[in-house]
This record gives sequence, C-alpha cells and structure tokens, in this order.
Amino acid sequence: MSRSEIVRRLKAKEVVETSTDPEPSKLRLPRIAVQRARMPRLSPMERVFHPAWNSADDHRLLRLKSRGKNFTYIAASLGRTRISVEQRWHRLRVVRGISNALVGYGLSKTPYNIEGCNG
Repeated sequence: MSRSEIVRRLKAKEVVETSTDPEPSKLRLPRIAVQRARMPRLSPMERVFHPAWNSADDHRLLRLKSRGKNFTYIAASLGRTRISVEQRWHRLRVVRGISNALVGYGLSKTPYNIEGCNG
C-alpha cells in the first residue's frame, strides 16, 4: 500500500492495516519459570543499617518526630539535610519495634558497621 493510499484512507477514516505481523493472540511466547529468591530474615536492626547513620541519631530522629517536630527542625538539630532526615524517617517508621531495638542495640554515635551486622 502506497503512502498516498494510506493518507487517503486515514482522511476517509477507514481502518488502515499497515502491519503484516500476526495478531497478538496468535503469538506464542515461551513460558519462563521464575522462582522467587529466598531472602534471609533480617533483624530489625539489620533492616536499617546504613553507614552514614548511627543508633543515637536514629533514636533522636524518632523521638523528635513523635513530639511533632518537622523535618527541617530535626535536620538542623542533627546537622543533616532535610531530605536525608525525611528519607531516614520513612525507612525507620516501617520497622516494628524500632525504638526498643535501637535502645537494645545501644545508643552510640558510632556509625553502623555494615560488614559485621549482628543486630
């Protein structure tokens, strides 16, 4: 079909079939078996380890946020950017029992050790 024929049909609002591919229902794609990787169960502390953060800052962040302080205030008190504090809070808040886990871990200013994380 020529270009001019396609244009004429489009202007006449006729259906123009330009593809010679088979209908999608006639395509047969191979099925691939996918297995989900088994992820090891992590302790609450292992789920939040990050080399730029420590347990004391995490605990302070949670405490200030629970008192109604905004992220800008918390960031200034921790010496961090607002966005990093906000992202860290979102990471911490989904971990059940994180406040108790932080206290049990020990509130220190030493950054988390990623290699030897045995929370």
